[in-house]
Amino acid sequence: MTPILFSDADNTLWDTDAVYRKAHQWLFSEMTRQLNIRPVVDDPVSFVRAIDQEIASSHPEHLRYPAILLVQELGSRIFGNKNYRALIDSVEGISDQFTRIISAKPALREGVRDGLTHLELMRCSVHIVTEGNPARCADLLEYHHIAHHVKSVRTFTKIREHFLALWAEIPPNSAPWVIGDQLTRDIFPARDAGFRTIYFPSSFRPKWEEAFEPVAPPLQIDTFAEVPSILYGQSAMRQNIVG
Repeated sequence: MTPILFSDADNTLWDTDAVYRKAHQWLFSEMTRQLNIRPVVDDPVSFVRAIDQEIASSHPEHLRYPAILLVQELGSRIFGNKNYRALIDSVEGISDQFTRIISAKPALREGVRDGLTHLELMRCSVHIVTEGNPARCADLLEYHHIAHHVKSVRTFTKIREHFLALWAEIPPNSAPWVIGDQLTRDIFPARDAGFRTIYFPSSFRPKWEEAFEPVAPPLQIDTFAEVPSILYGQSAMRQNIVG
């Protein structure tokens, strides 16, 4: 059986979370500076992130919702009402700057370059499956000089039905795997569709997964460099309880 790997991109191949942490810190500082207030907040990043995930949980575009919604809601929360608009230069201007900050190139995660290099040497076909912008993903693959390790980039909402459609495309005598950093968006929808899965947790654990207690813990790794040995059965991996 020939292994095929379908990998998530954000927070799996590269550390998108670090970029967003910087952006959330800037947004809080800029809003409070322009409003000339000092709200009592122990952890500004966590404060902004809680609002971010609250919006994402109910928005049709999930984490891809328009950035201006975060700016508007943050202004209302820290000032207490909608009158904050008269005290800042421009909601649109702050939103545009925030968008520029989150457009920064994230660094690769631990072991990604080595892992992809060994997978290519082993003739393992690697494909990217993402809910993000495929053009941005392709740009980051080129930026990090790892595009030659990847056969394709595709985007779809990560639900069981879409993974089932992907399964139907798998060549015979293949062993398809999925790797990702989110249990509810990567691991369990793929596993329910028949894929073997690898959980590569990142520094970002979304609110909707904090209380999630999986019945069957996934195979978990600490570095992407572990992936080749797993796919080719060269080492036994531990089963970590997640939650």
